[in-house]
Amino acid sequence: MNATLIAPSASSGRFGSSGSYRVDGDDLAVELRLPTDGGGDLIAFAGEVAACEGTLTWYRYRALHAAYEGRLADPAYSEDSEYDRVCNPFTQVAAAYAVVAHVGRRAAEGFLDRALACFDRIPAIGRVMRDGLMSPYAFAQAVLETANVVDEELLAAIDADAALRLREIGGLSVPRVAKTVRAVVVAFDPDAAHEARESTKAGKQVIVAPLDADLSQMIVTTSAEDAALSFESINAIIAGVCEHDPRSVAHRRSDAALARINGMAFTCACERADCMAELSDHAVAERCTNVVLHVVCRKEVLDGSDDSPAYLDGFGPISAEHARDIAGRADAVRRDVDLDDVAAHPHQAADPYRPDDRVRRGDPRRVRSMLVAGMRPTRVEIRSRPRVRVQPRRPRRRRGHLPVQSQSQVPVPSPAQDIR
Repeated sequence: MNATLIAPSASSGRFGSSGSYRVDGDDLAVELRLPTDGGGDLIAFAGEVAACEGTLTWYRYRALHAAYEGRLADPAYSEDSEYDRVCNPFTQVAAAYAVVAHVGRRAAEGFLDRALACFDRIPAIGRVMRDGLMSPYAFAQAVLETANVVDEELLAAIDADAALRLREIGGLSVPRVAKTVRAVVVAFDPDAAHEARESTKAGKQVIVAPLDADLSQMIVTTSAEDAALSFESINAIIAGVCEHDPRSVAHRRSDAALARINGMAFTCACERADCMAELSDHAVAERCTNVVLHVVCRKEVLDGSDDSPAYLDGFGPISAEHARDIAGRADAVRRDVDLDDVAAHPHQAADPYRPDDRVRRGDPRRVRSMLVAGMRPTRVEIRSRPRVRVQPRRPRRRRGHLPVQSQSQVPVPSPAQDIR
């Protein structure tokens, strides 16, 4: 498979396990080995084509960036012109691209935005995409995570450090790229993290959108911690239905959420006389006490002497300011954790296959991966108020392994404390 595109300069590289590209004069040649057998070869070929997307997108970005720079250097263009909105190089290039790419104006402007970011703001991360290690969708997320960084020196440092981390960890899904780049931004530029958080507060809203003749979708936009607690609270409600309830888990969540919003009782749908559902206010409130959100951070973060990033389990890195706000909630409890001691004694003395209570509250292996050597972390836990509770699932025991932590518990990074 070969493709020829106009591309200045000469270079070559590889993407995926067997794909390669070569720039020779004005030709860009992309080479992929066609599959010869069925099964695994076909799947591997599909993966190579997906990796090729990143390479070709990088060259598309390069072409649009060059076109924009050319329009910007045109002597006929003036920022003071009363027709700037129409004659602006960004508007002209985006409009022209929308025509040839058969996309709308907004999509074209978004693509050009990412093209400019790829070469003017985060070129090192862009080269990760060029080498087929990251999809264009993941790169778009990296652009969003770095959008509030205005200091050029800090941005260059963030770009270099994030690109190095991304190349090392591999498996660059969109969420993994988002968490990795966000962690670097929060560590290097807390002010940018603050601006991003403040700007997103205005985005809190509730939207209702029709889906088809019968259904509509309600979207609630809120903080990461409140969304996590609300979701686990809904899970706590539906955990009380009996085993004969015919609805799917998603259907139960929808009914439970609407019942809470409308002030109505959520009931089991089995319609059996011997229904064993536990959906009384007392039962739901009791289950609610097990809904815990973990935030892990350095101990110094909470007293304001350190601005190292924290970690919100289920979401990813958050700023120190965000961690302090969570710790200041009325329903937050702070606990100091000695990870060295927990890691040295992860199980109960009487049973080597049963985890210690501290391990059940927060897996130290996961927390340790977010911290630096010698760090004394603190865990902050937010307990949902007695209204809903998630029924924790009993983990399967596997010889030589600790049980997997329940999703009803979420951690945040810090060196010697714990908020529960």
